[in-house]
Amino acid sequence: MDLKLKRIDCQAQGVFSSLTDGNRILYTCEHSYQSADGSWGAKITPGTYLCQRGNHTLDGVHWFSTFEVTGIEGHAGILFHSGNTEMDSEGCILLGLGFGTINGMKAVYSSAAAFAAFSGTSLLAQSLTGTWQGSLKLPNGKELRTVVKVTTTDKDALKGVFYSIDQPSPPITASATTFDGSVFKVTIAAIGGRARTAGLAKSTAPCSRANQTPARVASSRPLLRSSALLFCSSSRENVR
Repeated sequence: MDLKLKRIDCQAQGVFSSLTDGNRILYTCEHSYQSADGSWGAKITPGTYLCQRGNHTLDGVHWFSTFEVTGIEGHAGILFHSGNTEMDSEGCILLGLGFGTINGMKAVYSSAAAFAAFSGTSLLAQSLTGTWQGSLKLPNGKELRTVVKVTTTDKDALKGVFYSIDQPSPPITASATTFDGSVFKVTIAAIGGRARTAGLAKSTAPCSRANQTPARVASSRPLLRSSALLFCSSSRENVR
């Protein structure tokens, strides 16, 4: 897998770029640093870098799977992760679905969804947002068709709504919807259940009723890639 990072705007509020695998595009933000000539740039300079997948932490507590950009002279620990403005980065690449502003700062938005997409087998593996369909096999052998609709909130968090389409019941909003590494979890306190998937296939592992074991649907995608090449090109615009 080859990734291309193309600089769009380098300024005091951050370095903004597009990131593509040749098919579709994400957008990025990195912390900007001013050079002696007054121009702005990022820790990653134009060149070719090897990205290695591994487990990393930003706070020493919460670990997640992502790519680290290696071979950057004078710098280590440059990761791809979620975040919105350059204040969320000390050189790492923040991922988003587009550009916008947050509290007057230029930013990338829908970062959680963008990072979830990036965490798949290629740059734009299937996004978590959308409608997930699957079935729940009960202990009595009966299967229930289920749907989980996943969206993002205005605070850039994931939101899940659960539908059991074979039962006459209203939709239930999940009490927690999270994505950690390659595991997507939906918790529904109202029915005492929790479920998770091992990947991002278009299927779902919805919750069971109380006192039943949560179902788990295996991903149909191949194993995660362990490395990638990143090609970084210079900016079209450099604002002082």
